[in-house]
Amino acid sequence: MCLQWRRALAANTLTLAAFIVVEMLYQHDAQARHYEIVFMVAANEVGA
Repeated sequence: MCLQWRRALAANTLTLAAFIVVEMLYQHDAQARHYEIVFMVAANEVGA
């Protein structure tokens, strides 16, 4: 049985939001933080 698309999207969005919060708190290099967030958002868009 597979996960419904909307539930998968909700789980993905929650995980991405948590990733962004952790990046904002612990990544002090602004350029690295920006790169990592943009990369994760793009990867999530492709995966969706």
